[in-house]
Amino acid sequence: MNAGLNLLTALFLLAPGFGAFAGVYFTGLRRPFRPAPAAPGSLLALALVTVGALLAHGLSSIPYAIQESVCSAVRCIPVVFQPNPYVTLIDPTAAMGAPGVSLMIALLHLALVALLGFGLGWGGMKVASGYRSFQSFFYGWTDELTNRAPTRYHAINAFVVTDVTHDHLSLGYEGTLLDLRQEASGKFLSATLRDVQAFVIDLQATEVKRTKVPRRDPIPFMVLEAENVKNVALALYFDAKAAAAVTPVEIDRMTKAEREALEQALVAAKEAEARHSLDEPPKTQWDAAPEAKPAVESEGAATPPAQSPPSTSKAPAPRRPRPAKKADQAPR
Repeated sequence: MNAGLNLLTALFLLAPGFGAFAGVYFTGLRRPFRPAPAAPGSLLALALVTVGALLAHGLSSIPYAIQESVCSAVRCIPVVFQPNPYVTLIDPTAAMGAPGVSLMIALLHLALVALLGFGLGWGGMKVASGYRSFQSFFYGWTDELTNRAPTRYHAINAFVVTDVTHDHLSLGYEGTLLDLRQEASGKFLSATLRDVQAFVIDLQATEVKRTKVPRRDPIPFMVLEAENVKNVALALYFDAKAAAAVTPVEIDRMTKAEREALEQALVAAKEAEARHSLDEPPKTQWDAAPEAKPAVESEGAATPPAQSPPSTSKAPAPRRPRPAKKADQAPR
């Protein structure tokens, strides 16, 4: 009985650590690339639970330490229950004259400390996410691509090749990446795509062709599991038009880091557009005004004769008609 009670007490005392573990993995790391929580028996999981519980209990015990210090110097109001929940949890016989009230205070205290642990995990991830070494520790190979999408106007397009094949053809899907799940080791587990279009890859001896499958509307959502995926390619996309049309209200809601990242992304997009316009060949007269191109005549239509341009030389003066000879006149 004592062993079971001790185990239950230990679990209750570790509740803030479990809250910190949940705060780390289920709030601070909710990005398009989401690493799976560490295995229950791994060193990382034990470290998060233990350190989170110690920090939460240490912060929550400060008021009780102040209370004992004050009560040792001045006279305090006596109560029939044990005001310190840690005393009740460690030694239930010290619950004084109201064990039920003391136990209720201890359990409510643990619930509040568990919420404190959750907040510590969430806030710790918010602070630590600004350090590259910390991000690479959690995100692994996806860290570099995640750092290149700092604003809400960045999107990651995924090209997924499945194991559905026919001869030398393979079926694939293209869409905006919503969620990519990984194991703790970084292994791919699943991908969730939005606005999905199917395509077919034709693998030839000298080239690879990708042809989109005709479809009126894209597939809204699609989840692809690792066992059905052969390869995944990721590409970064920045919606410059939507970012340029952002309203002042939306700008005020952004943090300073988000505003700076958005400004840098817009400048980079303008520079890329300028370089692209310089690389394009100069447009001809017909390319500049395609509506001015002459219409192609049909084969049976009559073609009007070409008119010669007007001459600048003077035209010769008309000659007067000569009078008819008398022999040519009719007889009277």
